[in-house]
Amino acid sequence: MSPSTRAGRSPGLTVVVALAVLTAVEYLVSAADVPALLLWLLLFALGKAAVIVYAFMHLPEVFGEESR
Repeated sequence: MSPSTRAGRSPGLTVVVALAVLTAVEYLVSAADVPALLLWLLLFALGKAAVIVYAFMHLPEVFGEESR
């Protein structure tokens, strides 16, 4: 198995699924008109950014975690 896959899944596919789920939840939160809407949307934006940075900036390798 190549280092870029884990249990047969592509890291890119995992990121796409994570972003899709976060976007769906973000939409539901905004449509529900919850209190502190701006705070929730900011948290979701930071979560999405964290997923992208973690996956594509190779942070596990930078901080010494074992490669997948």
